[in-house]
Amino acid sequence: VDAFEKLTGRAKFTADHLVDNAVIVRAVRSPYPHAVVKEIVKEPALKIPGVIQVITGMDIKGQNVCGYFLEDQPLLTCDKARHVGEMVALVVAETEEAAWAGADAVQVGYDPLPAVFDPREALDGDFNIHPVKSPADVNIIKGDAEKALRECDVVVEGSFRPGSQDHAYLEPEAAIAIPGERGSITVICTNQGPFRTRNAVARILGKTQSQVKIVTPYIGGGFGGKDSYGPFIASIAALTTELTGRPAIVEYTRYDSFMYRFKRTPFQIRYKMGAKKDGKLLAIDVDYLCDCGGYASHVIGLLKRAAYHATGVYEVPNCRVVGRAIYTNNLPVAAFNGFGNPQMLFATDSVMDMLAEKL
Repeated sequence: VDAFEKLTGRAKFTADHLVDNAVIVRAVRSPYPHAVVKEIVKEPALKIPGVIQVITGMDIKGQNVCGYFLEDQPLLTCDKARHVGEMVALVVAETEEAAWAGADAVQVGYDPLPAVFDPREALDGDFNIHPVKSPADVNIIKGDAEKALRECDVVVEGSFRPGSQDHAYLEPEAAIAIPGERGSITVICTNQGPFRTRNAVARILGKTQSQVKIVTPYIGGGFGGKDSYGPFIASIAALTTELTGRPAIVEYTRYDSFMYRFKRTPFQIRYKMGAKKDGKLLAIDVDYLCDCGGYASHVIGLLKRAAYHATGVYEVPNCRVVGRAIYTNNLPVAAFNGFGNPQMLFATDSVMDMLAEKL
């Protein structure tokens, strides 16, 4: 149904919706993967011609929360940065040039902290990214895998580290917020979940859900990334409009999208599989860690999804599957096509190949 509009170029994506009298928003981001935010000095940015306002987390009237499964992630951090690129402030300006210059001029005082980028090291070491090391775990037991593996004629084992991956969709993240009557607000934005995005915007602005309208235009690729980041990009624009009373536009560059938008989840998997001589599978024993980055984001759902599918397409009578998500100072993780399955199934079918060769 959308072929004609896209073929003729009439289809409007978010950044094609031009709005009069709109301000431009640019984020100020932490250069450190882990650091206490001691102070934010706005004055140098406010002296730049065209800069209207510098917004921090202290200006948020509602709840400064933009988490997905857990409310552990602020829109604008007020205490410490937990990954490179975490937003600490927003610069609002009349022009794109002023917004960029203003973002460079904001002076943020940081006290760098030890950072960790490997989930195993984070689990075993003395790192305090959050009060707890893990936001979630999963433990599935079926039959007696330990006993069954002892009875197998052939047992193979492998370790796998499927890594991070960028969604690389053609359309970068963008949002346009427009003030309405009686305190209402409309946000046109790249997202894959308009109701979830609406709820996040309402929570941050301290409004009722009925006061927030989300418009999802044509989406230039999403693959899960715009499900994870939709509430963030929408809330940036909406918060700016709420505080300035003017329409606001935020549009990521390709560099912004690659550097700061959340990625596919890296896994560390140890996978053991056993069978009888005739090829009948008897057991699997799987331990894995998910690197969820600085915040939980989507990790709780995809951690469980990976566990549910750890047998692949095969019938296995005895299973032990134990997984754990671990906070690190990497970028938070996003939904991505497959949602935990590609990482686990890479290990499952690799071990199946090993088992087939040995048999």
